[in-house]
Amino acid sequence: MRTVQLAQGASIALDSATEVHFEEQDGEPVVTVVKGRAQLRLPGGGTEWVVRVDDSEIISRNGIFDVSWSGGKAPYVQLYAGEAMTRPVLQSAGYVVGGRGLPTGLSMRLARGRAEPLQPRFAADERDWPQGWVQYRSVPLADLLHTVNRYAAKPIILSDPALGRLRISGRFRIVDPSAVARNMARVFTLTVSERPEGFYIDRP
Repeated sequence: MRTVQLAQGASIALDSATEVHFEEQDGEPVVTVVKGRAQLRLPGGGTEWVVRVDDSEIISRNGIFDVSWSGGKAPYVQLYAGEAMTRPVLQSAGYVVGGRGLPTGLSMRLARGRAEPLQPRFAADERDWPQGWVQYRSVPLADLLHTVNRYAAKPIILSDPALGRLRISGRFRIVDPSAVARNMARVFTLTVSERPEGFYIDRP
């Protein structure tokens, strides 16, 4: 992960799998999320920022929010603090949508400027992912490893795929696969073996 300082005290956090573009249109800064995950932190003030993802825009002056898009599924946004609105990128000249406010703390799926709540899953608190931490509640091991292995130079591998259905809760250092593997093994009485291609989790 890395954090890039933008104009007027704003910043954006992203990882190596994320692609964003920056430009200025009509005096407004515009950030386009092409793929991956980004966290915007906007300091407030008079500047209105526009964040584009797929066919939607997020407009904010003082928001802290995540934007994520894999390209295959609908993008989602989660507002942690401040205020933000959504609107479609393309609008009819005869009917202009001014923007719809985002709720705080909920993951919202975006489609043509409309935001709909995602079904609650296992994320308890992902605000600190730019610092390498997430907190999950009853997350399947397969989903946890999907997140950890996104950032791991050496991935965690389940020798038995059925282990992926086990569920675990806690705060995880997702940029430290060795620590995550050891914690998983301790909770479920499994074994960990480090090999050149990864950390293998096995039944005893």
